[in-house]
Amino acid sequence: MNAQAIAQLGVGLLGVWAFIEALLVFPRVATAAPFQYALHGAWGAFAAMALPFVLLLALSYLLVFHAAAVARRVLSTLDLESTGPLPDVACVLVGLAGVFVLLNSLPGLVQAWMVRSGFEVPAAIRLRVWVSSLVQAGVGLFLILRPGILVALWRPQRAVPPGDSAA
Repeated sequence: MNAQAIAQLGVGLLGVWAFIEALLVFPRVATAAPFQYALHGAWGAFAAMALPFVLLLALSYLLVFHAAAVARRVLSTLDLESTGPLPDVACVLVGLAGVFVLLNSLPGLVQAWMVRSGFEVPAAIRLRVWVSSLVQAGVGLFLILRPGILVALWRPQRAVPPGDSAA
């Protein structure tokens, strides 16, 4: 398998994950939407409940049915030849984990934006929503942009035997 095929497979799997996550969000949307409508009106109910569901469905459509284009776009920023050696598999997996964490933070970021935009929420909850969603998005971006740092921490360091000192 070349880098294009691996990237396309990873993007497609992320799309399947987004669809499954949307299916898990739907019962919560269907249950809580009438209460949100009573509290905040039609726009508040849509923004609080249906917007994350719709975004996850749109993301799953994009990643599943246009996986080749997304993978080609991502790989176009890298210097990889389609027949050349594969990048370090550990770095690719850490990068995919970063994409997963970042995508998982999207509903929290939407909720944080909604809390900021004036819905009546206590200050302690407002702070928790902001901190948790921004930290999760930050960790996802870090894993995407710098996967080598985490891989270097996991790889065992070779211990120098006591008699073999370079000094």
